[in-house]
Amino acid sequence: MIEAAKEGNIRFVQLQFTDIIGAVKAVTIPLHQLGDSLKHGTWFDGSSI
Repeated sequence: MIEAAKEGNIRFVQLQFTDIIGAVKAVTIPLHQLGDSLKHGTWFDGSSI
């Protein structure tokens, strides 16, 4: 997946999830962080979401 994104010149990835009531939320990360995000997860500031 990461190699395909690099070949497609993709620079950012949007991670989407739902909050406790089911509303869709999103965090955008640069492609170079995707590997670590898939392996370890991505932290975000809950107050901004």
